Amino acid sequence: MRFSLVCLALYLTAAVIPVYARSVDLNLNDHAFRAMYTGSFTSTGPYSALEGQAGFLFRSTGHGHQDIELPHLGLLVTGNAGTPNVKAGVGGRFLYLNSGPADGFALALGGRVHYTLPQYNRIGFGAHMYFAPSVVATHDINNYFEYGVRADYEVLRNAYAYVGYRQIKVNIHGPGGYTTLDSGINVGMHLKF
Repeated sequence: MRFSLVCLALYLTAAVIPVYARSVDLNLNDHAFRAMYTGSFTSTGPYSALEGQAGFLFRSTGHGHQDIELPHLGLLVTGNAGTPNVKAGVGGRFLYLNSGPADGFALALGGRVHYTLPQYNRIGFGAHMYFAPSVVATHDINNYFEYGVRADYEVLRNAYAYVGYRQIKVNIHGPGGYTTLDSGINVGMHLKF
């Protein structure tokens, strides 16, 4: 039920916000699936654009444990990072963690960078990182940390296939330190429209 409500909220958010450029990113591995919708609120001018994100990560933990749900909303200022082949974005994500006995909200700051090879403009490499210290985390969350890297290939001018690695850790109040929510290799596609 909660998964259906999150999907409905993400769909309604994407449907009512006027945007100039849109993309959908889908990736998965044996235990996790992430979907993310991105829309640009401003046209990509000579310097940067404001992008909004709505995403959802679902991880099946199996073995009778509670599955992990991690929806987020984000804003990034994106643009050229000094050279035409490097695009970057800086901003934040407001996220909610639901993982059985632990749940809470966090405001994670971070960004992403993507490099396209100049000689082979269909091949690119990207990375992202977000961090939320305890001062911007609530309820059971003490700290949140996510990073990922990927290599992609432009199959069509508006469709990319990629392989990547992602790790998401959270420090939950109480003993035990950091808990890994998701870690591993994933495959995915990024569609622009």
